Amino acid sequence: MRPREKLCTAARDGSLEDVIKILDSGGNINWKGSNGLTPLQEASKAGQLEVVSLLLNHNAEFEQKGATSLHLACEGGNIKVAELLIEHGAVIDQPDQSQKGSTPIFKAVENNHIEVVKLLLRNKAKFNVRNNKKETPLMIATKKGYKDIEDLLIKMHSLTQKDRAKPQKSDSKKSGGRRVMGSSGKIARELAISVIAETI
Repeated sequence: MRPREKLCTAARDGSLEDVIKILDSGGNINWKGSNGLTPLQEASKAGQLEVVSLLLNHNAEFEQKGATSLHLACEGGNIKVAELLIEHGAVIDQPDQSQKGSTPIFKAVENNHIEVVKLLLRNKAKFNVRNNKKETPLMIATKKGYKDIEDLLIKMHSLTQKDRAKPQKSDSKKSGGRRVMGSSGKIARELAISVIAETI
């Protein structure tokens, strides 16, 4: 087995010592295996939190094309891995390069991982986005009969519509002769989103 395959296999299997050994012997942290996945993608897909942490702390690159590590973590319901990836700057609304063009929230919804959906929402993932088939996460949840996720997304949509319907208030302060719009509405909305995501 070639070193790159050994590295990707070790990452997928959670063999932390083997990953370290291969990297120390000159292995490229961003090598791709025969299936086109990097060690970070393999570890994220398999839910290998320690390996993911090691790779991120050694500056493994996030993918620019295809299903990203965050897509794969969300698809597998690996919430701790997804959380770590987000903390390290993974693009939360990046579409994949498949025919569907799905963002990570689609992967979480499609596989009925409500806790991952909540995590993404708390981190401001767009929930009314459409994929290349013109589907929204809510449409997919409804079609698959995932009632808890459906209820969550309906509440989020309802909150958004109410927020849009309210007239914007401005602060009394002025800047350059113009009123400065207050941020209290935005803050309240973000807090409400966080509360909804936590309680459902």
